[in-house]
Amino acid sequence: MAIKPEKLLNKSLNKKVRIVLRNGMEYRGILRGFDEFMNLTLEGVRLLGPEGEGEDGQDIGSLMIKGYDTMLIIPERRAEFFILSRTILATMRTVELQRVSDSIKEMAVEACHDARGDLLEALKGALEDEDSPLGRDILEKLLENAEIAASERIPYCQDTGTAVVFVELGEEVAFDRPGLVEAINEGVRQGYQEGYLRKSMAADPLRRGNTGDNTPAAVHIEVVPGDRLKILFAAKGSGSENMSALRMLPPSAGWEGVKEFVLETVEKAGPNPCPPGVLGVGLGGNFETCAILAKKALYRGIGRRNPDPFYAGKELELLEAVNGLGIGPQGMGGRTTVLDIHIEARPCHIGSLPVAVNMDCHAHRFREVEL
Repeated sequence: MAIKPEKLLNKSLNKKVRIVLRNGMEYRGILRGFDEFMNLTLEGVRLLGPEGEGEDGQDIGSLMIKGYDTMLIIPERRAEFFILSRTILATMRTVELQRVSDSIKEMAVEACHDARGDLLEALKGALEDEDSPLGRDILEKLLENAEIAASERIPYCQDTGTAVVFVELGEEVAFDRPGLVEAINEGVRQGYQEGYLRKSMAADPLRRGNTGDNTPAAVHIEVVPGDRLKILFAAKGSGSENMSALRMLPPSAGWEGVKEFVLETVEKAGPNPCPPGVLGVGLGGNFETCAILAKKALYRGIGRRNPDPFYAGKELELLEAVNGLGIGPQGMGGRTTVLDIHIEARPCHIGSLPVAVNMDCHAHRFREVEL
């Protein structure tokens, strides 16, 4: 957030502040005033040592610091700092990376032990609509399994998956130290160990082995406006992931080509992704971004339509067509092959129509938190 400097400096008048100059020198003192050029007047000033404190510090008394020389103004006891330029003062909100690790740990355990509310409601709705006796029996067992997992604090499914983390990082967020990805992996490590979740990460795709703690996570970081930090967590099993697919269609294929590819992918998968789950469909972008779109589409709540009415209609059209395949719960036949389908789209090259299908299983283990 960029605002006029007077507003923020006025909040710090007659309070202790820490000043960092562009040449690296640091001072601490009481801010007594400032002028239109952001020149600062301080009293009780102390020149800080190399570590910011200690015997190297020197008492100076009063001091005027030119606005042009100032890089940071850090108010005491506030989780923000000001970046000073000639024209604006920007405020940054500080987030402790320990909070990131703690949140990841909690989401990992919760996602694997407790079925989401929207998932349970969708399964109950499917049970009411399912015509197949075997399909109904499977849906009943899935609901019973979710109840047992939650009450006994054990995983809903033995494949507790790869940890997939999307981070929406506000431009006005700073961390108390370097190492965001390391903090995420530490949270995964603790969550999978303390939650008694299976460690499923091979150390190398061909030589195999096991990393022993389910790290590294698949981490995607997007910088967004604002001062919030949003973290989305998923535990993604291999059964559904192995059935996912991407195809670079020509633009002439149009919607019918996209629909045909989605149906072909689901039909080919059959029982392997452990249906009924959710389908994420990515449209546009390029080879890699299309796959990421499909993955992130899975994080949207079951029953929530794309905000674009055009794609909301396409989601419902696909949902009816896919469930019309008759694959059913666990591939044993029936009306419920998927619980929902989410489409995410973005611009693409004029010569391409990328489409990706990311399949998810009946466990649908997703969580999110905002820090």
